[in-house]
Amino acid sequence: MNSRSRRPWRELAGGLAIAGVATVLLSSIPGVAAAGSGEPQFTPAAEVREAWNELTSTELTRSAQYALPAGVSLPDAPPSILESRGGFVREGVLNVVAVYFYVCAWEDSLAGALEGDSPSNVQLAQNRLTEVAELPGAKEHFQDIGRWTSEINERLDDVDALKADVSNCTYYLEDGNK
Repeated sequence: MNSRSRRPWRELAGGLAIAGVATVLLSSIPGVAAAGSGEPQFTPAAEVREAWNELTSTELTRSAQYALPAGVSLPDAPPSILESRGGFVREGVLNVVAVYFYVCAWEDSLAGALEGDSPSNVQLAQNRLTEVAELPGAKEHFQDIGRWTSEINERLDDVDALKADVSNCTYYLEDGNK
C-alpha cells in the first residue's frame, strides 16, 4: 500500500490495543504525537464524552479556522470506540479526531464543488484544506503534519482521489454525511 492510499483513520484505529479489559491508545500511534514533554496524559473512557463536549463547545466552535462546510457540524459524541468501557484515550486524540473530521468534510465539499463546477466553492474548500496544519491542535498532536498536508494538497484537483479518501472517513460518514 503506498503512502498516498493510507488513511489517517486507519492509523488512529491501528493504534488501539487491548490490554486485559482496557483499551489504551499507545504513544507509538503513527500520526499522533505527544503533547508537550514528559509523560503522556490519558483520559478514562468514562470522561471522554465530557472532554469531547468541552473541546467542541469551546476551542473548536469559537475558532473561525474550524469552520465546516454549510450543513456540516462536528458530531455530538466522539467515536464510540474511544468510550469503550475500561479504556483510556491519550491526550490530543480528540483534537486529532476533530482535525480528521474537518479534512473529510472539506474534501467531500471540494469533490462536490469540482463536480458541480462551482469555482467559488472550489476555492473555499481548497483554501480550507491548505490550512489544515494551522488548525488548533494540529501541529501539537501530529508527528508529521507536513507530510500529511502535502498528501492532501496533492489531491486538491482530483475528484476521484478526493472521493476515495472520503470513502474511508468512517466517523464523518457515520454521522450522516452522504
